[in-house]
Amino acid sequence: MSLEPCLPAKSGITPPTITEERVDINNSTKPTLSSPDKFEIANESKIEINHLIDLQEKDSAELCCARVKLAKKQFFINVIEMAVSLIAFTVSVGMTVCSGGATAPILVLVGLNLVSSLANLACAYHNWDCASKGKPELTMGNDALQQVVFILAKNAQVSPENAKKIARLTSYLIKTGLFVALGVVGFVIHPMINSNVCLLARNYAPILSSMLSTAATGVLSTWIEHNNDEIENALDKLIENEKEVVRQIALLEGKLTIIAG
Repeated sequence: MSLEPCLPAKSGITPPTITEERVDINNSTKPTLSSPDKFEIANESKIEINHLIDLQEKDSAELCCARVKLAKKQFFINVIEMAVSLIAFTVSVGMTVCSGGATAPILVLVGLNLVSSLANLACAYHNWDCASKGKPELTMGNDALQQVVFILAKNAQVSPENAKKIARLTSYLIKTGLFVALGVVGFVIHPMINSNVCLLARNYAPILSSMLSTAATGVLSTWIEHNNDEIENALDKLIENEKEVVRQIALLEGKLTIIAG
């Protein structure tokens, strides 16, 4: 028997070939960190934006509070106007009865003023309620006549600014006309009242004064409406502040884009 050396059996699988791979140190990329200055710029922009937002919230709260206070003030002014108008109308009814209808023209004029006062009071209450809830108020405030003229002017394709001017001028002329008409009618029928036996009619002078004060109160309420323009100016400032916030945010986004790049 012949002995042959034990040789490993040949396999069909070839072992993997190990190759050397050289790394080019010069071409290798390393992560880069942004400089602290860029982060500082972004942080400063963020602080400025937060400051503008806080300022806007403060101004908005002050504006809301001012709107509520003004609406409340106007409401109670209209309550006084309404009370005086009601007293004047009641007295006018008594005068008309006692004078046998001689003072009927005054009764008509005072009745018109009473209707106007009622409408103004309704508008004032509506504005107070809207201001308390943060809702927009009537464009012409608590003057019902101005609001009606404003709506009619806008429907006639008049610009909002011109419509406001027309409404204010119309209201002022009508209330001034009512004031003058009361004085003229009172002067004309005064002898007729003095010749009457009614004691209430003989004391016409203080009654006429109360009626004139009613018309004067209406004119005063028209003058108070200019406070609405001050509120609109404050609202414009808030809008400008909001635009500045948007601009600062856009600048911050641009800076962050540069940092990320």
